[in-house]
Amino acid sequence: MSGSRARDVDLRGADLGQVIGMAGLRGATISPEQLQLMAPGLADLAGLVIEP
Repeated sequence: MSGSRARDVDLRGADLGQVIGMAGLRGATISPEQLQLMAPGLADLAGLVIEP
């Protein structure tokens, strides 16, 4: 997704596996399940540290 713009793109049902360049997903629609799978990458993009 690096360098792309996914505005108004519906990715629900897509097998996203590993997403490179998550910033390119800005504006895309994803499912709650996809969000859970991408949470670590999104946290990293936001500069968040997740500790137990």
